[in-house]
Amino acid sequence: MNKFATKSKKINYLIWSILLIFVYILSLIIFDGNHIWMSFTVQIATIIVTYLYVEINKTKIIIGFINIILPLITLLWVPSLFFEGYSYRLIWIYLLMVPLLYVITCLLHSRKHIFYLILLIFPVITSFLILPNVISYSLSLDIKKGTQFPNIKFVDNNRKSFKIENDKIILFDFWSTKCGICYEKFPDLERLYLKYKDNKDVQIYSVHVPYPQDNFSSTLELIEKLNYKFPTLFAVSKNETMEKLNFNSFPYYIIIQNNKIVYSGFFETDEGIIVGNTEREIDRLLEINK
Repeated sequence: MNKFATKSKKINYLIWSILLIFVYILSLIIFDGNHIWMSFTVQIATIIVTYLYVEINKTKIIIGFINIILPLITLLWVPSLFFEGYSYRLIWIYLLMVPLLYVITCLLHSRKHIFYLILLIFPVITSFLILPNVISYSLSLDIKKGTQFPNIKFVDNNRKSFKIENDKIILFDFWSTKCGICYEKFPDLERLYLKYKDNKDVQIYSVHVPYPQDNFSSTLELIEKLNYKFPTLFAVSKNETMEKLNFNSFPYYIIIQNNKIVYSGFFETDEGIIVGNTEREIDRLLEINK
């Protein structure tokens, strides 16, 4: 009987240990790598799982932390030991908020009115307001403003070389056919293009960055099918483009003027994005050039 009870207890701990990992992986699949919604989902799950764990097990905070939080934190942190250049830009929100919400929920789970307030406020503010601004800011640090735009070969849909006009404010939105978020951002890019298309000082392009398995003709057919009005350029080499511009995720945008980089970051036009809002950056440059 004791052996059976011990075995059941181990199974019980195993179930708690994989719950948040399961939620993280499931949200990764459902939201196609969109960490804003992933963060929101994982934070809500952390609060609920912690609340249930405390109610059912009545154990000390440290024991629950080992069973619930540590497995997910380990899963997210361990890759940094093996992959050079592993970025905490997107996972810091989990490393910070998951343990914090666990502790807060443990301390306040019996005070229902405060608990529900936490459930509503923390995940919303951190996921939809703080996270996008931090990502946008951190991406803007990848390339120092004022540096020369590197010599990268782009071609148009006829495979003719594209020549940069130095006197223009030019926005390049880099994307890949493997990037689900990129497609979600295209309507924003279209709106931005339509706003500035008659402004002789601004040019806006999407730039497709090819993976080895991509076919130029197939990509061109996809773009024609999407039927957006903004023009699309094609980077000739994925490695050259991403290495010279020092980015490793899509969508990524760069604004250049006089062949110098004046801004770089994650393409964002939402009003909630204060730092690195793409539309505001263009308007700021236009105001300076008056």
